[in-house]
Amino acid sequence: MLEIENIYIKYNREILKNSNLLLNDYGITVIKGESGSGKTSLIRNIIFKEHQFAHYFYNKKEIISESQMDHLFSIMDQNNLFIEDLKISEHFELLKKIYHSKSIDDYIEKLEVKDTFNKYPGQLSGGEKNRISFLMCLLKNTPIIILDEPTAALDSYYTEEVKNIIVKESKEHLFIISTHDPVLFDIADTIYQIENKKLICLKYCIALTLLSACAPKQSQET
Repeated sequence: MLEIENIYIKYNREILKNSNLLLNDYGITVIKGESGSGKTSLIRNIIFKEHQFAHYFYNKKEIISESQMDHLFSIMDQNNLFIEDLKISEHFELLKKIYHSKSIDDYIEKLEVKDTFNKYPGQLSGGEKNRISFLMCLLKNTPIIILDEPTAALDSYYTEEVKNIIVKESKEHLFIISTHDPVLFDIADTIYQIENKKLICLKYCIALTLLSACAPKQSQET
């Protein structure tokens, strides 16, 4: 379980305040909100790239350093981070050497990216980059997979394939998805919405979880 207490994100303006986030060990969590509402900033705090919260717990242990979490995350972001001088096949081989990866050959076939393996990132379309970035996240085989708009630039066929893969893999991984795509809302176990500078749990918040995840904790006097 991952829990972040009293999130307070502020730059030149206040983005998010008095909010908590509670996530299970696996399944699909969607974070939605208008553009500029703070979804990307929230993700940066989840991966500990920023520290705009009071407390961060993973499996009931308080986390105080980014290095404690590095091995837990793989991230697909909107910048599609590639090494421009490496072919796509070389990206995959590099990841296999670094991570305890697993076979994703079936997914490579389903998303029809084999023809891109001899290409460089600059030769790919936006949709191809998205599909490759998604597969690279799966290849890393980390407990938590974070996807920022994974179906952007994809047609309905590839969107359906990505959705089906996420559902299958969510039995063993926690997916945290920032998206505007209602197709992904439909498969979410948990949905958070950023609205009026608050993080609101919209789905699967029973009473105790609602108290913990959707409202700031109050101090108690003894």
